[in-house]
Amino acid sequence: MITMHAKAGILLLMRLHNAFVLALLFPVFVGAQAPGSLSVEARSSASSVSIPPGAQRVAMLTLTLSAACDGDVLVNGLTLIHKGMGAVSDITGVYAESEGRRISRVRSFSSREGVLCLDFRSFSIPACGQAEIVVRANFSASAAAAGEHDLIVAGAGDIDASVPVTVRTSSSGVYRTVGPTRGTVTVTVLSPLNRVSYGDHRMIGRLRITVDGVADQELSGITLTNRGSASDTNLQNITAELRGQSVSRALTSMDGDLLPLVFDPPLILTRGGTWLIDLRANVRSGIRKTISLTVEESGDVSAQPVIGRR
Repeated sequence: MITMHAKAGILLLMRLHNAFVLALLFPVFVGAQAPGSLSVEARSSASSVSIPPGAQRVAMLTLTLSAACDGDVLVNGLTLIHKGMGAVSDITGVYAESEGRRISRVRSFSSREGVLCLDFRSFSIPACGQAEIVVRANFSASAAAAGEHDLIVAGAGDIDASVPVTVRTSSSGVYRTVGPTRGTVTVTVLSPLNRVSYGDHRMIGRLRITVDGVADQELSGITLTNRGSASDTNLQNITAELRGQSVSRALTSMDGDLLPLVFDPPLILTRGGTWLIDLRANVRSGIRKTISLTVEESGDVSAQPVIGRR
């Protein structure tokens, strides 16, 4: 006769045996989720071309980033290495853009080693998606003649991302600084004439634009940053006006804290001149949302000399 204790023991052994068999047939892996990946093609934008001292927004490197379909990829930044016989002090600032929007602060080389890190502002790529990043540089007006410059990503370890990275690189030459300086355009942000209030077509600021005496300039865009609390749809239908006439494409709203103004067609500014531009918008916020506009970096002013009009 089998006692109650014996029956309980036999039942327990059967359960353990069944659990063991199931574990063999259907193993469970904890934390074995696919990590995803990011492939990067880094192409040097240079092709052994010449640029003048003082050149701004020079496209040095183009990165095409492709995310796998396992999930979204967060890209936190990248490390750049300077190559070429030119001094790193010839470059006053380096930054990254995507779709015409600056996604990093402007950084300069802090030593002769020629290594620089850019931190991105909340830049991500959706699963199965692709994005392009352009690394741009601003050159000093006193850059040495015949200086050679290129910026590269040395390998996968130079891309700071939330997933494993593979990098394929190609280079086609260097930039050489030659010729006379290209001149400068200075943009100063002025306060509006009156206190900004809720409503349509309100003046939210003014720009004083000054061109030095070196060359006529073609101004194609200015990116303003709001250091106040207003953002996104707090300002709508944003335009720049010169003598009461709109000279920029209308922005539907702010892009976060940015106002990327595009002049269409570009403004032709004669050397030695000064212009005053009004900034207007439909204000859709109360007094708790503040406006304090600034040109955060010199590279936020997109201008170039007018060929043949020196």
